[in-house]
Amino acid sequence: MGLIIAAYAIFALVDIFPIIRSRSWRCILVFIVLFVISLTLAILLKLKVKIPSILLFLGDILKSWHLTY
Repeated sequence: MGLIIAAYAIFALVDIFPIIRSRSWRCILVFIVLFVISLTLAILLKLKVKIPSILLFLGDILKSWHLTY
């Protein structure tokens, strides 16, 4: 678990500073949202929590709209 957090910390430090310097606030917000989602999923997978597939959810939505793929 510590290795995951360390890797994400390094990734954040390398990637967030150029974005902050450019003062692109929307880009910073998108980065933070995706970063938090990714970190959460990585920790849950490490803890062996069963995460349902988004494709199954998407398939159910498309079937309810009478669309198939």
